[in-house]
Amino acid sequence: MCIKFSDDLGLHEEAVDLGGPRREFLHLLMEAIAQSPMFEGRDGNLNLALDSSALREDRYFIAGQAIAVSLVNGGPPPGFFSSALYSRLIGGSSAVKPVLSDIADNDLHDKVQKMSECTSIEELIKTTEPLHDYLANSGCLRHLKTINDKDLLVQDILMFQVVHRVTGAFERFVLVVMYTYVDNLFL
Repeated sequence: MCIKFSDDLGLHEEAVDLGGPRREFLHLLMEAIAQSPMFEGRDGNLNLALDSSALREDRYFIAGQAIAVSLVNGGPPPGFFSSALYSRLIGGSSAVKPVLSDIADNDLHDKVQKMSECTSIEELIKTTEPLHDYLANSGCLRHLKTINDKDLLVQDILMFQVVHRVTGAFERFVLVVMYTYVDNLFL
């Protein structure tokens, strides 16, 4: 890989690529990926976001390729992944244990947090009412019988929001990251 930077006029900056320009390019590449709308969450703790234009244009696959290129060429790893996303990459969906802070949507985060703090079944039912459509669309809608149903409901919401909702994007993203990295280990 040979990297040349250019100025605003398109003129190449003079530099001998002994690794510095390559490292700088790969660092900038990781920053651009982390700041893209394909990821959401707090800085340094990002999960995949659901971006329909990125799906349509296969940008998740391209982001996966870019990360693989960085890894294969000794560039920086994607240090911005949340532990949930990292666990899913390494161990699959069953290894993921999302937490409330993994929900990037502030409104949903607040509603789920309020739900998790309920102490009576009446309070839980009242708290879930504004989420009725969301719960139905996510497959989490159920008849709540006791306050003990709260923990399972919260965990189901977290799994849907962080894992299941972005499965299509994840499959395109991980396909190239894992295979490119593994293939280059054996070259």
